[in-house]
Amino acid sequence: MSETLCTCCELPLYSCGKALEERRRRDLKAQIERALDEPGVVPAKHMIRSCPGCRAQVPMGHPIRKSRDGWVGALCCGVADE
Repeated sequence: MSETLCTCCELPLYSCGKALEERRRRDLKAQIERALDEPGVVPAKHMIRSCPGCRAQVPMGHPIRKSRDGWVGALCCGVADE
């Protein structure tokens, strides 16, 4: 049984940096889409430089939700405070 090789570098797909990055992008897009389907979650209209929950940057378009501390990233901080 032969492994599938990348077309750009002929390495196995699991070790090709380009293939790994593409998979990471697809996974992130799916996470964002799932989070945006949750009640109370909206896309950020502006970049949040410091999430009130964890101090991470939240890029524009990423899901955010309201908490008692302000708008927090839905991906980095999970469920908001009730």
